[in-house]
Parts: sequence; structure tokens; C-alpha cells
Amino acid sequence: MLAKLINKTRKILFFIILVPPVIVIRALRPFIKIYFMGIGSNRMGHFIFDAEYMLAEKELYPQSYQGIILYYYHKIVANSQWDKMVRRHFKIYDISRHLAWANGKIPFGRFHYKPSVAERFATADGNGVLEKTKPHIAFTEDEDAKGRDFLRSLGMKESDRYICFNIRDEAYMKIHYGSVSQFNENIPEYHWCRNSDIALYYKTMQALIDKGYWVIRMGKETEKEIGIKSQKIIDYPKSNFKSDFLDMWLGAHCHFMVTTGSGIDTLCHAYRKPEVCVSLIPISIVAYMHCGSINIFKHLKFKNGRRLTFAEISATGAWEFGNSKVFFDHGMEWEDNTPQEIYDAVFEMVARLDGAWVDKKEDEILHEKIWQILLKSPSYSRFYKVPKHRIGTQYLRDHRELLNA
Repeated sequence: MLAKLINKTRKILFFIILVPPVIVIRALRPFIKIYFMGIGSNRMGHFIFDAEYMLAEKELYPQSYQGIILYYYHKIVANSQWDKMVRRHFKIYDISRHLAWANGKIPFGRFHYKPSVAERFATADGNGVLEKTKPHIAFTEDEDAKGRDFLRSLGMKESDRYICFNIRDEAYMKIHYGSVSQFNENIPEYHWCRNSDIALYYKTMQALIDKGYWVIRMGKETEKEIGIKSQKIIDYPKSNFKSDFLDMWLGAHCHFMVTTGSGIDTLCHAYRKPEVCVSLIPISIVAYMHCGSINIFKHLKFKNGRRLTFAEISATGAWEFGNSKVFFDHGMEWEDNTPQEIYDAVFEMVARLDGAWVDKKEDEILHEKIWQILLKSPSYSRFYKVPKHRIGTQYLRDHRELLNA
């Protein structure tokens, strides 16, 4: 009780100290406009996406960034290397966060507040600014040299290409939040549906290294080691050389990324890299994927084993189901993509990047069908009126019956 009282008293005193500078900012409005704008530094995905999106937006729509903008982070910074790179473009001060907080407590604070990218678009290229611009946040020559030296230390040649695998499992949530039986967003069980077993990717990994690629699995913590051994498969999270620098550099320089949809894959957005998104859930997350991506979804089933059609997914609102509890409450289950489905999607990307893929008319008809359904989802149509992504071609061929009403 006493601790709460002390904390509340500190907040009040701090607010009183911050009020005068906020009043000065308000008083200067007729002469110079000063705004507060946050960058989502506490979550990797938003941290990467927000900063690059703002720079792309500023390039195309400079009028949106007129006046003086006081940028600020959240209390936590998810990656020290990205922090260093962001600060090359933005002046970030802790006091700006505190002033923004005080400004928000005083009436009419909205006139000095610019909504963050996360508030406006989450991690979707809502205005197409990434599609129309080139990357802005670059590594220095020394940083690039450091990254290339690391690849050489693994045995890579300069002509070698590597594919990153960003496969979510329970490890991160278990380590940081523990394992408990209740459902809430800060416990592992809440996120079961978003996890995927790394063993499902072995077929694809082996085929890639047989074709001459290297494979680097990404992530800070992972549950299982990769069960196939090769010099060309790097289990980075289990290594003794992982670092904030390599987290960023490796993702930014990959040939493309295979991902189940979590923070680090926004590097594909920031550096305009292709990505293959597999076992996606919630299905609506496709709206946030890079416009050059190939996407396939987890299979949703009723408890009797029958798969939901895409029309049923739309009608039940299951597009938006993103945690385990809501599936259980609706009598539904989920199922990962099979090793073959993952293989087909990844090697479609390989063929497209090699210029060897030819789209067939019947496949375009299947794509048209699924886009007609996807565009009925508010979370998709909010950002896109014309589809910017592709759904895995073989996935649609194999499950064309799910496109029927």
C-alpha cells in the first residue's frame, strides 16, 4: 500500500515538473508547430517496421512531417544494433517520451501528437510507400565488412546465397514468461496456435542445401535443435556467436526468408526482401506481409476433423482468431502446413526468383477466387483494395475445394 502511494506521489510530482514545458510548446503553436511521435522500440517487428516506414513516408509525403517532431522510444529497446541505425536518422530523447505522456494528460493534447505507424497501419504497407521506395536504413561499410567476415568464417563463398528460416516455437515465451495454465496474452499457452515444429521444415532445408543454398535458422531462443546436420545449415539460436548485430545483418542480407510470422521478418519489409510465409495464423495476418511474399495458411478444422472452407472462415470470423483460447471456445482446431506444402511454397519462390516460374491461367483463376474472399475481411480490405501478395500456387491447387461457398 505504501509503495503504491509513493509511486503515485512520484508520478504527480513528475507531471507537475513536465507541465511548464508542455505549456510552452502549446504557446508556440501559432509560430512553430511541435509534435510528439513514438517509435515502437519495445517489439522487434514494430521497431524495424516503424522506423523504415516513417522514412519512406517522409520521402514521398514530406508535408506529413512538417514542423518539429520530437521522436521517442518506449522504455524497452528490442535490439541495440537497430537502435544505433535508427538514431542515424532520428533524434531520440528520453525526455520526449515523458513530455508526450504529460501532453496526453492535458486536454487538446491531440493537436501536438502524431499517431505512430503502429497505430495507423500495424505493420502493413498501408499507403504502399515501401513498395514505391528503396531502403533508407543502411549498414555502414564497416558493418557490412563485419557481416561478410562472419559469413566467410562459416565457410561461405562470396557467390553463395543463404535463406533465413524464422520459425516460431514456445521457447521465447517460456523463457520470458514461464508456463502457467491460465490463458492470457503473456503466457505460452495463449500462443500455442502460432507455434510450428521445426521438424516440418527439414525436407525443405535439405532440398535447399542440395540445390547449393545455405540455410540459417533465426531467433533468440528456440526449443529444439535442428535435427539434420550439414555445414550449410546454421542453427544460429543455438550458437555462441549470436548477437544483436547479426540478428539484423543476416536478415537484411538473405536471399529470402521463410517465416511463420513474427518480429524479425519485418526486415523483409525494411530491406524489400522476398519472404515465404507458412503456417500463418491468424489468417488476417497476410495483410501485414510484404507485397512480394508467397503465403500459405494453417488449416482450420472443426473438432470432427472437417476443414473449414475459406467462406466458413470468413463467416465465423475465424480470419481474426489469433490465440489458442478463442479456437477452443469456438470448437475449432488448427493444423500446421505439411512438409510438402512448405516445400512447394518455398520452391515456388526459388523458381520465381530464378525467372523459371510461369503462371498458368487456371492458377490465376484460383488466385482471383481467394482474393474475392480475402477482400471481404475488414482487416485486409482496410489496407488493400487490390491484392499485393500471392498465395502459394500448389497450396491453392491442392485445396481448391476450400474456395467453394
